Amino acid sequence: MNYTRLSVWKRFKYIINIPQSVRLVWHLMWDKRVPAANKGLFFIIVLLYLVIPTDLIPDFIPFIGEIDDLAVILFLLDQFIIRSPANIVADYIKENEKV
Repeated sequence: MNYTRLSVWKRFKYIINIPQSVRLVWHLMWDKRVPAANKGLFFIIVLLYLVIPTDLIPDFIPFIGEIDDLAVILFLLDQFIIRSPANIVADYIKENEKV
Protein backbone atom coordinates (compact mmCIF):
# COMPACT_ATOMS: atom_id res chain seq x y z
CA MET A 1 0.00 0.00 0.00
CA ASN A 2 1.44 3.34 -1.05
CA TYR A 3 0.31 5.87 1.55
CA THR A 4 0.99 8.90 -0.65
CA ARG A 5 -1.32 7.60 -3.38
CA LEU A 6 -4.28 7.22 -1.06
CA SER A 7 -7.07 9.75 -1.28
CA VAL A 8 -7.21 12.45 1.38
CA TRP A 9 -10.22 10.75 2.96
CA LYS A 10 -8.47 7.35 3.22
CA ARG A 11 -5.36 9.00 4.67
CA PHE A 12 -7.59 10.82 7.18
CA LYS A 13 -9.24 7.53 8.18
CA TYR A 14 -5.80 5.99 8.69
CA ILE A 15 -4.47 8.94 10.73
CA ILE A 16 -7.60 9.23 12.88
CA ASN A 17 -6.97 5.66 14.09
CA ILE A 18 -4.73 7.02 16.85
CA PRO A 19 -3.08 3.76 18.05
CA GLN A 20 -2.20 2.79 14.48
CA SER A 21 -0.89 6.20 13.45
CA VAL A 22 1.08 6.71 16.68
CA ARG A 23 2.68 3.29 16.21
CA LEU A 24 3.59 4.19 12.63
CA VAL A 25 5.08 7.55 13.57
CA TRP A 26 6.97 5.95 16.48
CA HIS A 27 8.57 3.42 14.12
CA LEU A 28 9.38 6.09 11.54
CA MET A 29 10.98 8.35 14.16
CA TRP A 30 13.34 5.56 15.27
CA ASP A 31 14.08 4.15 11.81
CA LYS A 32 17.56 5.13 10.64
CA ARG A 33 16.45 5.01 6.98
CA VAL A 34 14.11 8.00 7.45
CA PRO A 35 16.05 11.23 6.86
CA ALA A 36 17.04 13.07 10.03
CA ALA A 37 15.90 16.35 8.47
CA ASN A 38 12.36 14.96 8.15
CA LYS A 39 12.34 13.83 11.78
CA GLY A 40 13.85 17.06 13.07
CA LEU A 41 11.48 19.28 11.13
CA PHE A 42 8.45 17.32 12.34
CA PHE A 43 9.65 17.40 15.94
CA ILE A 44 10.44 21.13 15.87
CA ILE A 45 7.13 22.11 14.24
CA VAL A 46 5.07 20.03 16.69
CA LEU A 47 7.05 21.39 19.63
CA LEU A 48 6.66 24.98 18.44
CA TYR A 49 2.94 24.53 17.88
CA LEU A 50 2.47 23.15 21.38
CA VAL A 51 4.67 25.81 23.05
CA ILE A 52 3.56 28.97 21.22
CA PRO A 53 0.36 30.19 22.87
CA THR A 54 -1.31 31.53 19.71
CA ASP A 55 -4.00 29.43 18.07
CA LEU A 56 -5.62 29.43 14.67
CA ILE A 57 -8.98 29.60 16.41
CA PRO A 58 -9.03 30.82 20.04
CA ASP A 59 -9.78 28.13 22.64
CA PHE A 60 -12.51 30.19 24.28
CA ILE A 61 -14.81 29.40 21.34
CA PRO A 62 -16.56 26.20 22.50
CA PHE A 63 -15.67 22.96 20.71
CA ILE A 64 -14.13 24.58 17.61
CA GLY A 65 -11.31 26.10 19.64
CA GLU A 66 -10.11 22.65 20.72
CA ILE A 67 -10.76 20.94 17.40
CA ASP A 68 -8.31 23.17 15.51
CA ASP A 69 -5.46 21.89 17.69
CA LEU A 70 -6.38 18.32 16.84
CA ALA A 71 -6.68 19.16 13.14
CA VAL A 72 -3.22 20.74 13.06
CA ILE A 73 -1.61 17.78 14.85
CA LEU A 74 -3.31 15.30 12.49
CA PHE A 75 -2.19 17.38 9.50
CA LEU A 76 1.41 17.36 10.78
CA LEU A 77 1.30 13.59 11.29
CA ASP A 78 0.02 13.14 7.75
CA GLN A 79 2.73 15.38 6.32
CA PHE A 80 5.46 13.57 8.27
CA ILE A 81 4.27 10.22 6.90
CA ILE A 82 4.01 11.58 3.34
CA ARG A 83 7.56 12.96 3.49
CA SER A 84 9.00 9.67 4.77
CA PRO A 85 10.24 7.14 2.19
CA ALA A 86 7.23 5.31 0.73
CA ASN A 87 8.75 1.82 0.94
CA ILE A 88 9.50 2.22 4.66
CA VAL A 89 5.99 3.53 5.35
CA ALA A 90 4.49 0.61 3.42
CA ASP A 91 6.54 -1.90 5.46
CA TYR A 92 5.36 -0.44 8.75
CA ILE A 93 1.74 -0.22 7.59
CA LYS A 94 1.83 -3.93 6.70
CA GLU A 95 3.38 -4.65 10.09
CA ASN A 96 0.69 -2.58 11.86
CA GLU A 97 -2.10 -4.40 10.03
CA LYS A 98 -0.88 -7.70 11.51
CA VAL A 99 -1.16 -6.36 15.07
